[in-house]
Amino acid sequence: MFILQVLGSTPRSVACVAGLLLSLVPGCAARPPVSDCGFEAYQMERLGNAWDSCDRGDAVGCLLGGSLAEHHVGGGAFEALGFYRKACERGLAEGCYHQGRLQLRGDASLLDPAAANAALASACQHGFASACEAIEEPGTVMWLGPPDEYEIVRRAEAVDAGPPEAVEQPTPPPTVEPLQPVQPIEPAVTVEPETPAELPPCAVVTRFAPRSTSPTPEDALTLREVRKVLDAHPEILLLDVEGHASTTEARPKELAQRRADQIVRLLVSLGVERSRLRPRGFSDLCPGPPRVELCVARATSAAVHRLGCPAAEAAGYPVER
Repeated sequence: MFILQVLGSTPRSVACVAGLLLSLVPGCAARPPVSDCGFEAYQMERLGNAWDSCDRGDAVGCLLGGSLAEHHVGGGAFEALGFYRKACERGLAEGCYHQGRLQLRGDASLLDPAAANAALASACQHGFASACEAIEEPGTVMWLGPPDEYEIVRRAEAVDAGPPEAVEQPTPPPTVEPLQPVQPIEPAVTVEPETPAELPPCAVVTRFAPRSTSPTPEDALTLREVRKVLDAHPEILLLDVEGHASTTEARPKELAQRRADQIVRLLVSLGVERSRLRPRGFSDLCPGPPRVELCVARATSAAVHRLGCPAAEAAGYPVER
């Protein structure tokens, strides 16, 4: 019932995450070998696409490339500066700001105060308030960090979508002739439902630095692919979003729950229905690194019989249906 028939024609990254989630659903007859999925290759492919878009004159593509490069994909801060400079040249005030930020606050090899001040002045003239603050109070201003890749993509998608279409006025209903009496229908044959199968272990989708509730930039990118899988498969009715802390972290119970809540917020911001997500924190009961796992808790052909963390179930956490 859960066969993904288009895996061969989808981008490699979508196929990888599709296989990760669909492997949790019994009866899946087609899934890619997850071990063959190179996430680093996917990141570099996205960086290359950003270069192509930037070279075609797309300032937002330049800004997106700078964000990816600055998050340690490709050439790092040096390559990011090249992206931001091109975004600034194409009239994007945010690109000018981040060019100035790297040339004033970045690595020693990138420092160029004169060019930085010129870029910040351009950003300020185009209405970027943070650039004006950096010029007026260079010693005390709170600098913005690298631009958020998700926010850049959301803005670009909103521009591409354009204004909402006009709603047509409803037309009067047609005149309906009275229904003629019909012969009674024989009752259908009752089919006994199949016994739901048990689910295999859960899949880790995000990892965290110690004591952090924000996923690493590399793992955060997979959440967009999770959304695509859920959009393509309404058969998956409910996901348990299970947060975990390590045994060396302070206040592990609170930290694990906050991690689960954060991933739910990110997935909802990407368009996933909140009713399909259930955040649960399992403290440090389940050995391993700080992480969040996704478990298919309910589907049209399967129901959960246990938690993804047996130790949590043994400690008294309820197994909700």
